[in-house]
Amino acid sequence: MKKSLLTLRTSLRSLLCALTLAPLAAMAQSGTADAGSTLWSAFRSVLYGPWGLVGSAVVVAMGIYMFLERGFMHALGVMAAGGLIFFVPLIVVSMRNTAQALGGAG
Repeated sequence: MKKSLLTLRTSLRSLLCALTLAPLAAMAQSGTADAGSTLWSAFRSVLYGPWGLVGSAVVVAMGIYMFLERGFMHALGVMAAGGLIFFVPLIVVSMRNTAQALGGAG
């Protein structure tokens, strides 16, 4: 009796997983954008959208705190890290677009 209940529970669990994941897999396959561009779009919307504003405010607040608490060099390090977080993706995209325009990397 216990073995049949365990088998039934396992089969119901696998059926539930299949019913849950099948629509997700179909939506993923029907999309026209590739995974890289979708991931970049999500990353860009978080980094440069409303949450990016919150993140940059946190970086500025940390820089001010470090300046008051530890001194100029610590604050400069925090601001440099924030600049890298927010500007390096833009620089990379700009370099890629320039390379494509010049006929380089495709």
